Amino acid sequence: MTKMHNLFPSLLALLFLSLAACNNAPQNSADAGNNASATMDSPAPSYGGLALYTLRDAMADNPKQVLKKIAEIGYKNIEA
Repeated sequence: MTKMHNLFPSLLALLFLSLAACNNAPQNSADAGNNASATMDSPAPSYGGLALYTLRDAMADNPKQVLKKIAEIGYKNIEA
C-alpha cells in the first residue's frame, strides 16, 4: 500500500506535464489572427469520415455501388 502512496504524486505530475505539453495555442496575437482567419474561411464538414472496414460485408458484393451510396449520403472522407 505504501508503494501506491509513493507512486501517486509521480503519476499526478506525469499527468499534469503531459496535459501542459498538449497546449497548442499560438504564442502571440499575430499567429492567433492568421489561424482564426484560415479556420473561418474553410467550411465546416457536415459529416465526419468513414472507415471502410465498417462496410466490408457490403463491399464484397458491389464496391462501386456501396461507394456511390456513401457519397450520396454525404460522406466526403473515407479511410481505407
